[in-house]
Amino acid sequence: MLALLAGGLLGCDDYARDAAPATATASGPPEPSSAPASPPLFFAGLTPGRYVGVQFRLMIPAAVGEIQQRFAEAGRKHAEWMTAYADQHANLPPGTPLPYHPNFGISAAEYDQLKQAYGNMKVHEVERFDLQVKQRGDKLTFAAHGQHSFLDELAISPTGQLHFGAIVVDKPKRAESVKGRFGTWSGYY
Repeated sequence: MLALLAGGLLGCDDYARDAAPATATASGPPEPSSAPASPPLFFAGLTPGRYVGVQFRLMIPAAVGEIQQRFAEAGRKHAEWMTAYADQHANLPPGTPLPYHPNFGISAAEYDQLKQAYGNMKVHEVERFDLQVKQRGDKLTFAAHGQHSFLDELAISPTGQLHFGAIVVDKPKRAESVKGRFGTWSGYY
């Protein structure tokens, strides 16, 4: 998910404790720039300048790590079944976990613990890095180095189109006072 939040760029995915991290926020005051006097509203205050990017990892408590490990192993062992089971429940509302099944490799009580843990993940900072926001023509673009250089392909047009290489998301959607895992937010996503 990419969201523009009150002057920052946030990208996050749900990760277990051993999964690869998601690169995320750019925050902090930008250096003065020659940005247009009235940037498009969905830029949410993000203006050209230098920011501190933060790479973070969403983690579940270590106490449920062993349960997560057994669940993941069962998923690998029963991969075809798991896909078919998920397909059977494709009509569940977004964010609704699958109903418990013994093929999960854990007990129903452990599955409840795991669902609780994933519902209460914590953000842990991995590292900070230099991130530049630039104005190239009428688009905001991003620049970072090393493992974060994939952000160089990200651009936001004045019409709200989000570009990531060949991928284009046509229109931003406005969110007002959305209650989320990390607090209530408003902005464009």
